[in-house]
Amino acid sequence: MIAKLKGLLDSVAEGFLILDVHGVGYRVFCSNKTLSCLPRIGEAVALHIETNVREDHIHLYGFLSLEEKKAFSLLTSVPGLGFKGALALLSVISPQELGVVLVSKDAKRLTQAQGIGKKLAERIITELKGKTALLGGEALSFMAPSSEGAEQSSSVFEETLSALTHLGYMRSDTALIASKIMEEDPEIKTEALIQKTLKEIGKMKNG
Repeated sequence: MIAKLKGLLDSVAEGFLILDVHGVGYRVFCSNKTLSCLPRIGEAVALHIETNVREDHIHLYGFLSLEEKKAFSLLTSVPGLGFKGALALLSVISPQELGVVLVSKDAKRLTQAQGIGKKLAERIITELKGKTALLGGEALSFMAPSSEGAEQSSSVFEETLSALTHLGYMRSDTALIASKIMEEDPEIKTEALIQKTLKEIGKMKNG
């Protein structure tokens, strides 16, 4: 089973690239984000590979980072999503953002990927509930707390996201900001968290 390939970038097409490895051209399917970060034609590139073997084909899926490969493996475990759907999601959402999107239950953000409808987006969130740690990277510590105030913190966080969503903000965007505020002040109340989150959003737009 192929796990990694290193060679010269031969060509890039819609949804895949051709990698020249010692004279053998491998067609490797990639997300748009990966394709946009490739070096120039003829230059060296190394890809982490996920191999899909079926009776009628052998498909290779390539990733520049292990984080993206982990996200791909996690997404393809969702029934009905498939490899194409997983790549579509990773074309618009980074592995780091995916964790926030899943924890904040931001189905709307998932539907921004081609071919991902509301029902499938909701299924993805349901199926991957509690599995975001498999993505690795920086975790939102308060979202899986071990303290006695875990339930209260979760309630404050959810109430804040709900309020800001009604104001038109994307859940995943506000989740990341609110989580950082809660890490600094775990005892913060809902009203104060909403105000501070809005303030930070304002700073980002003006800055």
